[in-house]
Amino acid sequence: MNTTIPDVADFRAGADRIADTVNDISDAAGKQVRKLADDAADGVHRTADYLRGRGVNEIPGQLKDYLKANPSHALIGAAVVGFLLGRLMSRD
Repeated sequence: MNTTIPDVADFRAGADRIADTVNDISDAAGKQVRKLADDAADGVHRTADYLRGRGVNEIPGQLKDYLKANPSHALIGAAVVGFLLGRLMSRD
């Protein structure tokens, strides 16, 4: 019977490949997290700019006009908010 004992260099090479793969995965995940954070920050900035430009007094009128034009969205939104509030209130 001929058994081959792996060389220490083989183990090191395998460990290096695993380390490189883990680093690549970590880098990719970090880039995705940074992109999500940047997108969220951009959204917050756009919202803040909108609120500064429009003024808080105009928003209720615009919301009312939007909901009149899209009653299904209003019903779905009300159902979701009601469901979430019900779940929050029912927890002990």
